[in-house]
Amino acid sequence: MPVNWVRGFRRIGWVVTFPIAALIVLVFYEDTKEYSPVNYEVTQSLDYDAVVKKYGGTTQPQPGAEPETIVALPGLGRAYFSGEIPKDVMENIIKDFTAKPHSNDVKPWELDWSISPPPPGFVLEKSLPICWKFTVHKQVNKLRLAGLIAGSLVLSALIIQGSISVLAWMFKGFKG
Repeated sequence: MPVNWVRGFRRIGWVVTFPIAALIVLVFYEDTKEYSPVNYEVTQSLDYDAVVKKYGGTTQPQPGAEPETIVALPGLGRAYFSGEIPKDVMENIIKDFTAKPHSNDVKPWELDWSISPPPPGFVLEKSLPICWKFTVHKQVNKLRLAGLIAGSLVLSALIIQGSISVLAWMFKGFKG
């Protein structure tokens, strides 16, 4: 009884297919993530650039600093986003953020800085320029992840099983 070597190679092919598909998923997993307009954090601080400009100075961007997108928030100051966040996500975050009540009464010594409280009798200017720094987090897009898993399984199975079929066809064709 002859040994069916093609069937043996196909079984080995299926055993190899799943680890290769898992490797493809691991390599491209980050591509399934996208910025979420719901998953963000906000920090409030004094807008140093606006204060410097208000008193006639100029500011220089720090070398090596991440590029930022600055958006004006009417009545609230300015919003700073990292440069890689898509415009539609920024717009949704701003809509969500401006719909909530916020206070512009920022006292620099109440922020997380090393500024001491003012001496008694000091009058703080009411309209301190405020900036809001938005940190937007990524979430896994479940549809993309499912597509990546299915695609990696199909692609690796087609390549491995197809290669086995082509090799078997070639060897059988040459023998007889």
